[in-house]
Amino acid sequence: RRPARRADATSSDEVSRSDLFRGLGGFGAAIAATPLAPAPAAAKSLEEAAAQLATYGVPQIAPKEGPPGGWKIVVEPIGLASDAEYGRFKLGAEPQVVTFNVPPLWVVSVPNIDFNGAAGTVQANDYGKGDSATLYVDTKFKGDFNEFGKKDALIAMKKALTMKGKGFIEGLKIIKVRDGAPGYKILEYDYEIESAAGFSINRNGLASVTQTGDAGNLQIFWTGVVTPRWGDMEGTMQKIVDSFRIATVPKTVTIPKRDFTRQDEVEARQIGV
Repeated sequence: RRPARRADATSSDEVSRSDLFRGLGGFGAAIAATPLAPAPAAAKSLEEAAAQLATYGVPQIAPKEGPPGGWKIVVEPIGLASDAEYGRFKLGAEPQVVTFNVPPLWVVSVPNIDFNGAAGTVQANDYGKGDSATLYVDTKFKGDFNEFGKKDALIAMKKALTMKGKGFIEGLKIIKVRDGAPGYKILEYDYEIESAAGFSINRNGLASVTQTGDAGNLQIFWTGVVTPRWGDMEGTMQKIVDSFRIATVPKTVTIPKRDFTRQDEVEARQIGV
């Protein structure tokens, strides 16, 4: 397995209260790349990203221009395995590919896949400053995305935020819902985190929302920054959410999956144990 490193991939799952305050995703075993598939979530150049997206059969979401200086492009397949029962994040088992840009020194985390299925999500963090960007998939969304407004945004964002811990997200306010790129909407919001010590941490963020795939799931790529830094970071977060794209892998394209079948279990079934 690959060690965590800046602008590369680690696995992510449930985030503790202290992790949330630091904007830090949970760590677990990294998803392993198969010989036939490109390495997951490694930060890439414009040319590398375009080539990998073409390999996955989704060249239409390749960025048209390179990211700002020092930034990298993340390309990561999701939905390659059923969601693990123990995982809080549910990405759905529909093979899709996400791509977005990350600033210098941000660390990218990806889902962990094992015998139980997929757990965790795709996210990027600046550990020291508490800045983060996280993919959330609402697999139970039943609304009409064409009519998606502030009420729908409030419900969706509350679900997304509470995936990182329930009971201490307060005062969520949707400031604005506007059109982004075709098929995407941009949300602006703020909220409070109530700490165990009794004080509040105010945060602001932007999110890119879309509905892609046959399952009708709602995909939300949301960001968070402590309010005192929002004036300096709003432009950066805007670049991150504007770069987010997701597409469903065509049925004619097969992304190799790891085989987690335990040989001892197979042999046990063969002899009737």
